[in-house]
Amino acid sequence: MKNQKSTNMEYGIEITKPWSSQMYEHNEVVSFKMKNNILKSWNKLIGDLGDMNMDTPWRLFKKEDDVVKLQKSITGFSFGEGFSIGDVVREVKDEVEFMPNYRLHEEYDYLVSVNLVPKVKCGLVGYVPEINYVVDQNTPSPILR
Repeated sequence: MKNQKSTNMEYGIEITKPWSSQMYEHNEVVSFKMKNNILKSWNKLIGDLGDMNMDTPWRLFKKEDDVVKLQKSITGFSFGEGFSIGDVVREVKDEVEFMPNYRLHEEYDYLVSVNLVPKVKCGLVGYVPEINYVVDQNTPSPILR
């Protein structure tokens, strides 16, 4: 009797090492949606600042503020004296655009846990640990529909 390797599937996609083109394609589609959700949330938080403008000093915000939680999750660091809202807005948008998927996988999970972004239908494939940012783990990949 042959030893048969078990097949690991996520969202209807076989998980392989090295990664298959199907895994890369799935992650490209899903990460685009996740990044759009982050930017939508970011733009809403910035829009809700009211009378503040892009020259307002960033230091006026507290670490408990949602806009700071989202910023710190995306950039991985805090902004101190000398940075304006405009400086931080540009940095966050650049970071989101170029954020690698392994970081997106981890940070999106955190952002869902603090109610800053919505859950998505499918998560990224090929990453651990387990995630909580997906509506239904059994949803098929958007590339399979």
